[in-house]
Amino acid sequence: MAKSVWIGDRYFASQAAAKDGVRAIWNAYEIGAPVTDERDIAFLTDLVEMHHDAKAKTGPGIDHFVVVNTSKDRNWRKPNRGIWIRHADGVEIEFSALKPIDGPGSPKSRLSGALANEARELTGGFREAAFAAGAVKCWVTGELIDDINDAEARHIDPSFGRFVDVFLNSVGLAVEDVELEDLQEPLQLPSGRRISGHRLKDRTLADAWLAYHREHMDGLRICSSNAPRTGNL
Repeated sequence: MAKSVWIGDRYFASQAAAKDGVRAIWNAYEIGAPVTDERDIAFLTDLVEMHHDAKAKTGPGIDHFVVVNTSKDRNWRKPNRGIWIRHADGVEIEFSALKPIDGPGSPKSRLSGALANEARELTGGFREAAFAAGAVKCWVTGELIDDINDAEARHIDPSFGRFVDVFLNSVGLAVEDVELEDLQEPLQLPSGRRISGHRLKDRTLADAWLAYHREHMDGLRICSSNAPRTGNL
């Protein structure tokens, strides 16, 4: 059975699908080029937060990501691509961008998945309201989406990771302070939607999150479910 993955609040049905999202980024740039698309940067930033040593990878601050040739033989005509991180102090470090996907995920990534679950009714309602007048243009591709079942609501600006950080700061909590409840089987919500994975153990905190999320819906965008997941929902 394929293992699903959360990166920020982006859901991938399998680890392979998540890795394809990373490869789509490094294949879009020339070797040595910095990653410039804001959606790609947001995606990679969320991926850094999943790393088991995210603090070291972030360092004094990430200035930018760069696509590199990881082949030992740099003259080989088909290079192996990867991502490196350039810190604000000019130091460049390796970032094995696929490895965080294989691991259990950082506490931040697990919390992000739980918070995305908690907000599923809100994001689902946002999607339904967007389609009330008919087809909607995909924020990523610009193509019209005719069927609501082919669309999803994604956090774009701010990124979901930043959105979560601001919320936690507003309630005076750190990631490590928040306990999660493991859902042993899919949980059906009042709307009929189903969630799996984790949710918040403290239901009062869950209510506070929903209230905060409800007041800050302007960063959501409608995207095709099949659109490249290099943006941050």
